Amino acid sequence: MRARQIIDRSFPLYGPDTMKAVYRAFDEAWATIAPPVDADPQVVDETRIKLAEAVLAVTGHDSTNVDQIKRLALQIMDIEKKSAKARAARDPGHAMREPNEDGRPQPPSRTPRARRRALLRWR
Repeated sequence: MRARQIIDRSFPLYGPDTMKAVYRAFDEAWATIAPPVDADPQVVDETRIKLAEAVLAVTGHDSTNVDQIKRLALQIMDIEKKSAKARAARDPGHAMREPNEDGRPQPPSRTPRARRRALLRWR
């Protein structure tokens, strides 16, 4: 329910009519993209938080058009999903890398071409 808390914290920024539209747009958008019931609860929570942030990002001070807020928020979510897929395609092993001994994630591996460029810069 952290997504609702994020929306609730923005209440002072918007009027009551705008907040009604925000809540309704969030609920309708969530109904559109909700993962299956057996999905990992952490993934569900993270997705709801991203949706709440997307809804607030597209909401203006006098926004009351629920369909427009919902449509724009879903577009942001779609763009985020596509960029995550593109990042995974560039570096498929990144998500499975073990952290270093100090707990920090390992840097992404470089392609041979990128390694050559890095070496040339340091010469």
